[in-house]
Amino acid sequence: MARRSPRSTRSTEGPAPRRRPTAAAPPDVTPAPTARPDVIVDFSVDRGLLFVLVHNIGQASAFQVVTRFDRPFHGLAGQKDIAALALFRSLLFLPPGKQITQLVDHVDAYFQREEPTRLTATITYADRAGRRYSEVIPHDLDIYRDLAQAEPR
Repeated sequence: MARRSPRSTRSTEGPAPRRRPTAAAPPDVTPAPTARPDVIVDFSVDRGLLFVLVHNIGQASAFQVVTRFDRPFHGLAGQKDIAALALFRSLLFLPPGKQITQLVDHVDAYFQREEPTRLTATITYADRAGRRYSEVIPHDLDIYRDLAQAEPR
């Protein structure tokens, strides 16, 4: 039996394959996420007034935006069912960055009427290609009860 020399790295079946110089491996490039709509419903208080807003914080337009609240809530001295407004029933188009703000009531009046403070908004919408999205956002309006507010003069 023939012995191979420890220095020999060649196969006896032909010449060793030539190695080409290799370039550095390209950096791991993760494709950027596709721009999509991202619609939220939020509440805010400004100068003692409570507002609810629909805002597309995404990078693409949203279509067929529908918001459902888990319970009704009233504003404008208790006379208006805010959750039933057309703004929440059927918003056909909401471009990126667009925010629509609706006055609910004076924050003190809202709490005095004992309107719900815990609300959950479920928002459904589509992108231009028809892909559907759904967001569920819980809110606790009690956080606004104790905030100091500057009263308008």
